[in-house]
Amino acid sequence: MKPSVDVVIPVENNFHALRFCLSSVRRFTPDHVRVFLVLSGCDHHTVTKCSEWAEKRTNTSIVDLGVRMGIVQAANAGLGMTDASASILLAPEICVTKNWTGKLVHGLEADPWVGIVAPLSNIAPGARIELPPGFDYVAVGDFIENMGAPVFPSLARPGWGCIAISRRCLDSIGPLDPVLAERHDVALDYSLRAGYYGFKTRMNDDTFVFHPGRVVAGVDETARKRSRNIVESRWKSIIEGVLAEDGSQGVVKRINSALGGLCRTGYQRVLWI
Repeated sequence: MKPSVDVVIPVENNFHALRFCLSSVRRFTPDHVRVFLVLSGCDHHTVTKCSEWAEKRTNTSIVDLGVRMGIVQAANAGLGMTDASASILLAPEICVTKNWTGKLVHGLEADPWVGIVAPLSNIAPGARIELPPGFDYVAVGDFIENMGAPVFPSLARPGWGCIAISRRCLDSIGPLDPVLAERHDVALDYSLRAGYYGFKTRMNDDTFVFHPGRVVAGVDETARKRSRNIVESRWKSIIEGVLAEDGSQGVVKRINSALGGLCRTGYQRVLWI
């Protein structure tokens, strides 16, 4: 029996960026996976387009909050509706690759105390992959998947773009903190809170998601600094130890080196076949 999986995508307009995310989700997400599109104060165009997309995919729900609550509150609203063994929070500007949900679930199942897993991406603070110029992100995802069995190293700084949370962890530590303005700080704070309660955060080193560089709502520098100060003050007693135990960087370096070698060997042409 396949484990139950829910995907939550919080949306605040910017459909020109969201459409790339939705296209990849439709292409690479199995039908048994439930998808929740949580709309936070979206305009008529975005609501219409999201509704049209949902009608073409089975197991998809539109949750229209009606008012603008912020992206984190929208994410929490969606997570509050899930009841699956694994809940995946996906930022609306992120494109996914083949087998992404199954591999993230595998990461969560690697250890009973793994509460959060995050894939590699081209923007994640602690799991950043450098795409060689001209490479297709789906082909890069295939290459990373086929590099060998994943080791799921510890990850100190998961990115906001995509995180999978086990049901046990979500029920134990609750929702994300909407007070934080910087999205990566939201993910870091959640990971540190999970660690405080005994849960582990791991990197899915066989899974890659992609940020195409489209427009994302910005955060002013004052709010950004305040957000970072809250996280650092809140977790001052443990954050240095968590960062010191991060085991992801050697794995990230190895993958980036392998991708760089593709350019030197001419393997890029094979990726495009």
